[in-house]
Amino acid sequence: MYLQGVCSSLIGPTLPDLGKNVNAELDSLSSIFLGCFVGGIGGALLAGIIPSHVNRCLVISIGLGLLSLGIILIPWIHDVTVLACLFAVAMCGFNLTDTGRWKLCLNG
Repeated sequence: MYLQGVCSSLIGPTLPDLGKNVNAELDSLSSIFLGCFVGGIGGALLAGIIPSHVNRCLVISIGLGLLSLGIILIPWIHDVTVLACLFAVAMCGFNLTDTGRWKLCLNG
């Protein structure tokens, strides 16, 4: 779980390099943070609702899959909008995993 925090905190220091990779100014990269926020809130909400209806381990597995998909694809994207969407998917997976893990621990 430590690596999830490392992956989510790497956006800030790499912004100048990211701007070069997507040929965008630093001002236009703010949509990435919006994508992280929306994906994070959505993942937390889904992780609070979905485990009541399906297997909790399945929710954590789906979250890990979304997080892996986002982290694997992000380095090869060169469009800011698609990049923001992938960050939203990755953060949704991060919060599905994190909140689902806590719900699994607390509810057994």
